[in-house]
Amino acid sequence: MFPNRELKLLPKLDARELSSRDIGEELFAAGLANDSVERVVQAMERIRRLSKWYENQADRKRPSELEIVAHMITPLMLGLGWSEQLMPIEWNRVDIAFFNRPPVSEKDYDNCTMVCETKGRGSSLEPAYKQAKAYIESLPLKNCTRIVTTDGGRLFLYKWHDTSWPDVLDPIGYVNLASIRKENVFPFGTSGVDTLIELIPWNVMRP
Repeated sequence: MFPNRELKLLPKLDARELSSRDIGEELFAAGLANDSVERVVQAMERIRRLSKWYENQADRKRPSELEIVAHMITPLMLGLGWSEQLMPIEWNRVDIAFFNRPPVSEKDYDNCTMVCETKGRGSSLEPAYKQAKAYIESLPLKNCTRIVTTDGGRLFLYKWHDTSWPDVLDPIGYVNLASIRKENVFPFGTSGVDTLIELIPWNVMRP
């Protein structure tokens, strides 16, 4: 027999799915320019349509990692304010690298501030996180403070803290790219909107 005990109340969350208008207003309030807001909203709508289309395909091999980078993540990051010059693809085997100034060579390690690793849709993203950390350590990318992992539907954001990277189950951000929510039930304490805001270049580049 288990003793009776008072149950704790579940936390109250604003877990409703946000409309494109809601997302745009939140990003604009965070300082993103109108043109950029429109590009992000368009990218999100594109991701939603693509996600639904991929789910309905008999060939479950799509999308490939390259498709996810090209059709989903790159348009989103361009909308958030990154330029093509600052986000080389397949740089030193990193799926997408993000720089605080255009890299001058494959050995321009010091100016890389964030990396993104992708896996196929529905795959576990833990290997992507381990892979990104290995690239950061081996190159080395001593000023890289953020890691993005994604399968095109889910996007996790991790941030270097003091002397180490957090556990894979402890991201600072998470967003369901097909259904953005103000507050996520899991990982608890994360916000789809805040995650997008954290990916804006000036937030990534700040110390």
